[in-house]
Formats: sequence, structure tokens, C-alpha cells
Amino acid sequence: MVSARRTVAVTAALLASPAAAPAHAQTATPLGIVEQTFGHFDRDTLTPLAPSLPLREPHARPVFSPDERRLALGLSAPGTSNGRVGVWIVDPARVKVLHEVVTGIAAEAVVYPGVVGALLQNGQLVIIDPASGKIRSRREIGRTSCAPDAVQTATRGVIVNEIGRDTVEVTIVDPRGKIHTLRLPLETIDRNCRKVGLAADATRVYVTTAHRIAAIDPVTRHVDIRRATGGTDADVVPGGLAVAGSAGLTVVDTTTWKTSWRDRTARNVLTQANTVVGTGTGTVTARDARTGRLLWRAPGAAQAVAAGRVYAQPAVLDLATGKQVGTHPPVFSAIRFVINRKTDRVLLGAPG
Repeated sequence: MVSARRTVAVTAALLASPAAAPAHAQTATPLGIVEQTFGHFDRDTLTPLAPSLPLREPHARPVFSPDERRLALGLSAPGTSNGRVGVWIVDPARVKVLHEVVTGIAAEAVVYPGVVGALLQNGQLVIIDPASGKIRSRREIGRTSCAPDAVQTATRGVIVNEIGRDTVEVTIVDPRGKIHTLRLPLETIDRNCRKVGLAADATRVYVTTAHRIAAIDPVTRHVDIRRATGGTDADVVPGGLAVAGSAGLTVVDTTTWKTSWRDRTARNVLTQANTVVGTGTGTVTARDARTGRLLWRAPGAAQAVAAGRVYAQPAVLDLATGKQVGTHPPVFSAIRFVINRKTDRVLLGAPG
């Protein structure tokens, strides 16, 4: 569920109240990748809306540029004699590819804080000029196959590139393409694959493990590590952080680092504005992000939240009420929507 959620493009706005659906979400259409198609989709059926683009082998979640007039995504497609295309730079308004960037191999994580940064399957980080589509630099930083999707604050892109038994390495990309790496003293559990959670608000990035949360200021590169009931799935909520794992779902106030509330039935977390959707153990729950008040409960397993809808394959649920409003075809790879910071994340400013 986690990887499915992290590859989605959402165009929805603030909730009018904790129990209401975002006003903009009433007419919005999800933008991103469903199976092997990129574009906008009907929010009740996930039927592609014209124009759309075939995308045979998607890899990294689409991500907006700071002004949200362009986006970049990772893929693998036939290229030239120099190798395969690994990155698209796209005009989302026209759903048109502006640049096909030949990286030689697929990009598994993409950020777009000004330049485009893409971590390739071979562990190289490439910095791309989005205006021309030209690769400006390459740097070997390494890569682990179980890393989460990259995230962005208002000014930086952050990629988890290495996960070890007792350290996690993150790479920070600034708007001009400068690169910094941080090694975090975080223990991880190997259950076939070492994993961590990764989330970002406007100013901070959070790396989560089963018993620790690392809060990073990517501008100053200051790191604050707190002991907490954590997990390997995370997302930001107003004034805090939602973390989920085998111990359930916990919402932490990131100004005090105290637990706000818990949902012990959830194993993964999805959020949209003031609503937290927990999923796992065959049940989907929606709760008020600030209080934990149960809004509704439904059977199923949620894969994504977008445009006021919860995609709990094959049911499509209304985010405000939990009522089924449609169905969509089975999704065998992933639903990958991109996050619109001006709408989905507009209330998520500095946590203090």
C-alpha cells in the first residue's frame, strides 16, 4: 500500500472542516500514473481522461516543480545508442512531454526543487537542467532497493539513498543542484528488506523507523532525533506527523513530540488535508487528523487518496463519508499521484 500511495498526483484543497471533503476536491481530477498511463483520471472510476500518455514502465512518482507548471517523473523507455530514457519532464497542463532525458537506466527517485535530481538504478544521482533537458552532472551516491519515494520541502528535494542496519543516508538537492549527504544514526529492522518512512512539510523532512523519528532541516542540515513509537510509513498532518507500522498508527505533535492519538488497527497511512486514512488488517478507517475522532470505517485495503476519494481496490470511497461512490479496474502495479503543495499541503507550514 505504501509504495502505491507514494506514486500519486493529487489536486485537492483544504478541508472546510475536519469531517468535510476539500471544496476543490469536489471537481478535481487526480493527476499522475495509474498502471501504464499518465494523465488525469476520472475520480470515481480511474478512467483516463484525454489527453493522456502511455507509460510502459513507470518507476518514480511524478513531482511538481516549485511553481507547479512542470513536473518530472522516473521511467524506463527505449532511448538512443547512449542508453534508455530514465526521466520525463512534462507540461501537466497540456499533458505533453517536453524533454525525454537519456540517463542510460531507469530513475527510481526524482526531486524537482529547481533543477531536477534523479537517483538511477545504478546508484548515480544525475542533476538535470529542466529548461533544456540536459544532464549537468553525475555523482555516485549509492542506492538501496527498499528506499521510499523521494520528498520535497518548499526549497529542497530529499532522497533516501542508503539504508543500513544502524545508519540511514539521505541526499539533499538544493534548487541550483548542490548536493549534501547526511548519515543518520537510525537502527532498522531487516524483514527481507530494510525500510524507513519518509515525509516532508514545508520546512522539515522526517525519517522514521520502528523506534525513532529524525527531523531534518534540509537548509541548515540540523538533525533532531527523537525516540517514539514509529514505523516505516509516514505522512505529514497539520502540526504533526502520522507514522504507521506493525504497532499501529501514531500521530505525533512535532512541536512537543508527544503522541496526539493512536489507531492500533492500521498498518499503513494515507493523508489528505485534515483527514488521516489508516489501512491494514482488512479495514480502512478515516479519522480527524487533530483529534483522532473516527469519521468512518469500511472494509478493504486503501492504495491511494486523491481528489476527495479513497481508492480501496476495487471500491472507490468518498473521503468525507466512507460511502462507496464507484469502482475502478484492478491495479496490479501501482497508483501514483503527484502532490499539489498549494492545495493538498497548503496548511502544512512550519510545525514549530
